[in-house]
Amino acid sequence: MNALLFKPLGPVIETELDPLTIKVEARLNDEEKQNSSTELMIISIQKMISYLSKVMTLKQGDVILTGSPAGVECVGNGDVIACKIKEIGILRNTFVTAREYAKSH
Repeated sequence: MNALLFKPLGPVIETELDPLTIKVEARLNDEEKQNSSTELMIISIQKMISYLSKVMTLKQGDVILTGSPAGVECVGNGDVIACKIKEIGILRNTFVTAREYAKSH
């Protein structure tokens, strides 16, 4: 499996949005699963960046994947996840199992 298929980021990365108060919504097969703000994270973004910058070199353009609020659920082949940030838009991805991917390639 190609690692490029593993991180569903894009089609662009917003660099001017304040990450401290972003509301993130996620729908699985059109059913709301997550609806929370980055303000409610157990470990603040400031603390994450502070810690990470002490244990590794962070460079412009690096992406820090923070995890997910409550509502995480198992997905299967053909499931569609739609993640929405009002100021950016919606990112939709359809899940494909490794077995189904291998059949088609």
